[in-house]
Amino acid sequence: DTMINTVRENQSRANFLLLLSILVCAPSGASLASGSYEDRFYQERFNARLSEALKKVRTTLDTERDFAAIGSVAHKYDDKYLMAEYVTNTALQASTNILHRLGFSQAQLEALRAKSIKENRSIVLEIHKEDTCTFLRSREVETDAPTKVVHESGIFGSYTKEKRVSQKFTEYVWEHATAAALSLRLTGEESKVFSQLNGRYSTEIARRSKTTPLRELDVARIPELDVTWLVRNLQQIKIDRSAKDCLTPRRNKQIQDAVRQFVELGNWADRVSHELDNGVWKSYLAAESLPDIFQPVSPIFDVKEGKVISTTDADILLKQHEESLEHFVADVGRQLPAAAEQQKPSPDLLSVMPLMKHWAQTLENHLDSVNYIEHLLKEQLNKAIGRTLSAKDFRDYMMFHNQKKLFKSEYQPRPFTFAVRREAQYSPEGTVAIHYPEDNELIHTSVRVRAPSPAASNMSFPLSASTSVKFHGKHFIHSFLNHQLGYETTTRLELAARARQFSGFIVVLGKIKSATELDPKQAIIVQNKDDLRIPLVLEQIPSPKAFRDFISSLSPEQQRFAQAYRNMQLEGTLFGMVVIQIKPALEKVLNLPPGSLTKEIQLTEDLMTLFIKYQIPTDLISYRGDEVDLGASPLPSHTKDEGARAASSSSMHTRVEQVRQQANTMMRMLESKKTKLVEESQKAAEYAKNQKEAMMRRKLKKDSSHAERATYSTASVTDSKRFVPRMAAMSINTPTIHSSIPPEEVDQASGAGGDASPQAEMGEQSDSKDGREPEAEVTTFEDRPVGGEGDVATSAAAMEDYTRIAIDLDRALEKLDVDGAARPTKITVEKNGWVKRYRESLLSRSENIKTLLQDDVKRETDRAFDLLDALSRSGGLVLEGAELHVVVAATHAFDKTLVDTVAVDNVNPIEKVERTALIMAAQTHKIKEISSMIDQQFLKRVESTCPVLFEKKN
Repeated sequence: DTMINTVRENQSRANFLLLLSILVCAPSGASLASGSYEDRFYQERFNARLSEALKKVRTTLDTERDFAAIGSVAHKYDDKYLMAEYVTNTALQASTNILHRLGFSQAQLEALRAKSIKENRSIVLEIHKEDTCTFLRSREVETDAPTKVVHESGIFGSYTKEKRVSQKFTEYVWEHATAAALSLRLTGEESKVFSQLNGRYSTEIARRSKTTPLRELDVARIPELDVTWLVRNLQQIKIDRSAKDCLTPRRNKQIQDAVRQFVELGNWADRVSHELDNGVWKSYLAAESLPDIFQPVSPIFDVKEGKVISTTDADILLKQHEESLEHFVADVGRQLPAAAEQQKPSPDLLSVMPLMKHWAQTLENHLDSVNYIEHLLKEQLNKAIGRTLSAKDFRDYMMFHNQKKLFKSEYQPRPFTFAVRREAQYSPEGTVAIHYPEDNELIHTSVRVRAPSPAASNMSFPLSASTSVKFHGKHFIHSFLNHQLGYETTTRLELAARARQFSGFIVVLGKIKSATELDPKQAIIVQNKDDLRIPLVLEQIPSPKAFRDFISSLSPEQQRFAQAYRNMQLEGTLFGMVVIQIKPALEKVLNLPPGSLTKEIQLTEDLMTLFIKYQIPTDLISYRGDEVDLGASPLPSHTKDEGARAASSSSMHTRVEQVRQQANTMMRMLESKKTKLVEESQKAAEYAKNQKEAMMRRKLKKDSSHAERATYSTASVTDSKRFVPRMAAMSINTPTIHSSIPPEEVDQASGAGGDASPQAEMGEQSDSKDGREPEAEVTTFEDRPVGGEGDVATSAAAMEDYTRIAIDLDRALEKLDVDGAARPTKITVEKNGWVKRYRESLLSRSENIKTLLQDDVKRETDRAFDLLDALSRSGGLVLEGAELHVVVAATHAFDKTLVDTVAVDNVNPIEKVERTALIMAAQTHKIKEISSMIDQQFLKRVESTCPVLFEKKN
């Protein structure tokens, strides 16, 4: 029974380890898993095996000589190639020794190799293994039972004694036999070259039950293995360093082929050893008493000679390996006499299982050795720099590189941060910027600025199905290059908008829809020290080269469909942002001269309240006096015509005062409505309170006199007559009040908002000196750009179609990005997670933080659209001074991390990203000659690293 349990346990363990080798690459086991396991390096396992190997190498070669791992001594880069060749050739020769010990002669291997090359056929290695369980006999067995203590009594009293009792039972004997046949053959042939170790060995299993302890026939299903590369290269290999695919000592065709073959062979040998490791084998041998087999495969360096160990030393080590295999088989034979009563198999046959384990470990040592060479490259690179580099480190360097090592000053990428202001003589209203959320570092973009031109058509965006707002101003065209290094990439950015105190602007976000239209998705008002953070999401689409490869095997109809959809995706990569200043728009819609609201702080606040909260039509407040040409050129501040300056100041003051009076009248009307509403609400509450008190008093005085109850009743009736008419009046007036006053202001105090702020009073006092505004403010009129509903220019040549930017960039990348690493990237606005920091009032010290969810963003967008509707008179006026930012993005993607890109792929990522940056900058600035953007002192270097950019056909 113990034997049966052992056999079943080993079979279960073999099946489990097989499954584990498929699902998990265990670094501590002998199983070699394909795939990512090939690239992994296990430092602790390698160091332990290397230390043991160095001891045996010193004993074998010379105890006086010094040997060490290649990484612990000074060496050259070529030595790494020589070391990769040495460990691979040593593993090949060790495999030859093992094949010889498994029963395949050198002549058989040479014949298979020659025939395989001649007939161009593959060589496969296979094993057929089956277990049988056969009933032999039954027998009667008599055994002594354990000693039994018996209590007896006699004439001399009671006493105890020990008594033995024999037991008889029938025992059934079964034979558990294992047969194995190892062979090599050419594909397409039935004839096989069998190993000389084919045979059968068995053991007997005795049990009391007649049921079969194991299956009568169990055939192991081990798939055959293609070993063509192994047999054809049993002598030696040499790395072809001149080949294009030769990147590093680890990454070249010869070593890659060897690793692929050794990993597959190691997995196969490990599985065979587990299939053979059963109770039958253990009945003959004690594995713990068998000697270790020498491992010749290690990246050993001769310290004295300063090079990889010589061929002579390698031959000595391989000879030692061959002798250790012979000694191992001999030790197996010496253990067989202990099983003399059973049918004794040959020592060579019983050695197959441990030899397979040794083979798997030998090939695993080769994988560790070549991966150690690659690990050494990474380690030396990190030590040379002083730290382990990340994607952020590379991003920081590329910012420095573009500024100092590549572009001319006028084409250098700039930080994406812009002040919201009219002209240089005005203070900024705030700033807009885009930065990385993890460290608040600004992104850098190649930017081209298009100044507002009277010949250019006004762009627009719809507020609703019936209203479209036109805007006019500067256009900023940006190109942003993101980086991806393996799993490290930037998937999010953050748009930051900050307003100064008593300042405000509107931010509209969306996509460029056509040459003259922006498709708005979100909008928000930023004012009075608001600090807004809007998350932006980066989404990559396939590179042009990858897209062409994907559709190359599709039908023409399918290709046209895919191309049409991709064009839509590319247009979606055009992120648009419009920044609209509120004060200039207010001045225009109210018929005020430019700059007239600069110091009118309280008036501006009141106007914002009227337009946003109460949605008062601008016609009720705008200046409607004598018609004056607001488009006329303003007088410069240094004019000597004092009369003209005085007249201009008087005109501005008159207009502002009229608007102020109309705004104040409207505010007083609203305040009176609020006051009346509050009073009526208070009276209603007082009436309800008195009614409740009267009811309570009536209950408490049920037993009082009739006269007292009559007096109390009369008083109650009088109170009712006094309050009922007022309640009726309140119910009649309430609908009118609520049509003008927002519900949230019902509970405010009646006098709230009626007084001007101290800053506004100071402004009014300074403006009233000598009955006119200060001299610096009198003549700050500026030209209004040509605009208006009837002034839109029709020159198509002056208008640039921004939707072509993404398509032209995609074509340029397809032509010049030979690696296909640049992927167009969409920038979309996250609908949730906006963060707004604000202050409740001017004197508030504490800052409130609010997270805007999707419904909150929708409400903010509606408020902004309401204000834009008022400022543009429902699209009737052009919003002047608006700034449009168009951002097109791409991501240069590397499949591996920064260190792996350099050490494993032998690629300089700086040169690759440099090429993509030049392509994007040329498209942004509309430059045909890329050399004109490059600093002359670096031009030769760029020509040598990126020759495709300077070919005449490109």
